Amino acid sequence: MSKHKVLLLTGGSKGIGKKLAVEFAKNGYQIAFTYLSDEAGAKFTADEINTYGVLARFYKLDISQYHDVEEVKNHVMNYFGRIDVLVNNAGIIKPSLIKDMSLDSWRRVVDVNLTGTFNCMRAVIPIMEKQNFGRIINIGSIAADKGSRGAASYSASKAGIVGLTKAAAREVAEKGITVNVVSLGYMDQGITNRLPEKLKKKLIQEIPSGKLGDVKKAAKMVVHLASEEAEYITGQSIFISGGAYM
Repeated sequence: MSKHKVLLLTGGSKGIGKKLAVEFAKNGYQIAFTYLSDEAGAKFTADEINTYGVLARFYKLDISQYHDVEEVKNHVMNYFGRIDVLVNNAGIIKPSLIKDMSLDSWRRVVDVNLTGTFNCMRAVIPIMEKQNFGRIINIGSIAADKGSRGAASYSASKAGIVGLTKAAAREVAEKGITVNVVSLGYMDQGITNRLPEKLKKKLIQEIPSGKLGDVKKAAKMVVHLASEEAEYITGQSIFISGGAYM
């Protein structure tokens, strides 16, 4: 069994996920992470993790498929011997107005974002219960609470994660497991950073702090929620949004 705590992170090949993986590595965690399509990005993430003297393993995974999630969980347990922290970061968005949205598009977003989060939680909770310790952090979005025009499926899936988090927190609190959501606003990585410059400037004008969020600093909050010091924080939705949602 590893002397280090072990993180299982979904969606770690790039963007916010990569920053999370690196921040946990800096704090001495062994890292198991998943990717869906960007194998080259996953290799780059693993190489950077290794520079901090900790182990990294990555696995191709569609989190919407429970059988595949179970298989990856078993690989992680066989290699590391434990899973202390689960960070559900993997997610997708398929922009469309409701009137134009296909059922297939709706289902895919909900299947990945919400059902995928459930699948991963379902897989690791029994392990954490046996350990009498666990931290589950779900990466959410202010879209869950304020909505996002043209992204109803994304907003709904992220809102579902909030309810799932609160229900799970009640179920596992006596086992030393905490479950929280970190709801991100407009950050300097990921979807926001790929927007046209004109639209990005408009978004920034709507943020009370007047700037995009720093993913590296947000990652530090996630690491804190995984710590033993955060044992009394559970069932919470913690906003990192510069005041974009109050």
